[in-house]
Amino acid sequence: MLKFSTQLRKMISDDGRTRYEICRLAKLDQAIMSKFMSGDGGLSLAGIDRLCSVLCLRLQCQRIKLAQDPKTLKFTTVPPGKLRNEPIRRIKSTHD
Repeated sequence: MLKFSTQLRKMISDDGRTRYEICRLAKLDQAIMSKFMSGDGGLSLAGIDRLCSVLCLRLQCQRIKLAQDPKTLKFTTVPPGKLRNEPIRRIKSTHD
């Protein structure tokens, strides 16, 4: 599975608009975008929100659980269908 930042870089590259136009619409500094695209910097959450809005992207989260293999002490991902029915922890928002 590709990292979120890698997927976002690909979506920016494949958008068809110039980075200048995307930055202008998302109100992002071009230097910050350039560093992000080269892998030398990151974006703020607010910047990611604006960027996703400009690119018409919706972020969908999928829960991944890591299982430890006691023989090798390596962690592997467990497919979502194999997870036990565990309660989802809800974080109370301060905006509620």
